[in-house]
Amino acid sequence: MKKLLPEGEAEQIAEIFASRYGFRLARGGRADLALALAQEAKSHNFSCEALAAAILDGSAPPGAVEKIAEKLTIGETYFFRHPEQFKAAEALYLQNRIARKREMGDRTLRIWSAACSTGEEAYSLAMLAVRSIPDSKDWKIEILGTDLAPRFLETAREGEYGAWSFRGVPEEIKRAFFEEDATQSLAPNPNPRLRVKQEIKDLVRFSRLNLKSHHWLVPNRPLSGFDMVFCRNVLIYFDREASVEILWKIRSYMAKDSCLVVSPSELALVPIDVGKQFRHQGASVFLVNSGHTHKKVGKSMPASATPAARRPRRTVAKVEAKVQAASPGPPPDPKFYYLAALEALEKGDDPQAHAALIRTLYMDPDFIPAHIALGNAAGQEGRKKDAVRHLSIALELLASMEDSAPVQESGGMSAKGLRDMVESILAMTRGG
Repeated sequence: MKKLLPEGEAEQIAEIFASRYGFRLARGGRADLALALAQEAKSHNFSCEALAAAILDGSAPPGAVEKIAEKLTIGETYFFRHPEQFKAAEALYLQNRIARKREMGDRTLRIWSAACSTGEEAYSLAMLAVRSIPDSKDWKIEILGTDLAPRFLETAREGEYGAWSFRGVPEEIKRAFFEEDATQSLAPNPNPRLRVKQEIKDLVRFSRLNLKSHHWLVPNRPLSGFDMVFCRNVLIYFDREASVEILWKIRSYMAKDSCLVVSPSELALVPIDVGKQFRHQGASVFLVNSGHTHKKVGKSMPASATPAARRPRRTVAKVEAKVQAASPGPPPDPKFYYLAALEALEKGDDPQAHAALIRTLYMDPDFIPAHIALGNAAGQEGRKKDAVRHLSIALELLASMEDSAPVQESGGMSAKGLRDMVESILAMTRGG
């Protein structure tokens, strides 16, 4: 077992990571930091204590701090994660954008996967683009994937993935865009590793980028003019001020009449002037006009693209009454109330969301996503005690699960992935 750093030193190093990269050590982070320090110290023939001292006085070997930060980041992802968001982006934006470009004689499409982790999201966006453009070979399609961690980017460039990355991916997608690695054993394998086909890999480029840095530079790639940006499951690791700054900066790199997609848990972090929120079959995207005026994007949006703020208000009580009328008998399961809460959150109806989440926990006190949602909401409202209580309960419940076990209503996240995420949020809440 690695020796932990003194608490004071660990906190000082944690502040360095927070200022440079925007994330804070989660609960149990001193142990993670000790392990990362030990691994990096060994590569430089340092002791852990010597490397820690060098980091604090600014004399650490070049790249050492970056490599330690890389070891502390979370890389939980898979292909077409939150598939409803891909469908919404296609229905509300991509189809119209492609048609408009075709009319103008423009055969280019640029998409950015910010915080792409090991590449599954970036490749998913490439597949979405190819499926949306029948004559895609006549187009110049560019997908940029960026991330802080070089080891994640190495995996992304390799483009080879195991079964865990294909949770819920239809077989037709696998057949169309992947192939088995020819170097694998000829013996039958029910879960072979699959490699992204070359024609998809050719559309995607990966580069290291720290969203917290002041200057965003990508070698040999203009960081501008993006038709669509996916920035998901990363803003939650920053404080609100940093998240807003990052979103405005991303907006400045987007084309006029473009589309921004964040994760469902990050919708409340998007400033109202960044883009107009539209919903499609329960999922939200933001349509962005990057000119100086904030006029509505597009003149003829689909009927399903009703602005979320203008959709009819549906209270939990009304939804519950409707369900009970249609199906008399025992009340619906807690998942029903949780989904109603998510819908209310997307509409900005915080009181209704809170009521639905409380109802969820009344029916199932161990419903982990409801505790996380209540903890996030309490933290944003400055109710630190309530935030810590709900997030701590979520951690206790997650600790009782196997690391690889999927958590219900979490978008397919594993217990370990969600636990790491909650620990980071809790650390920021306690430190705020």
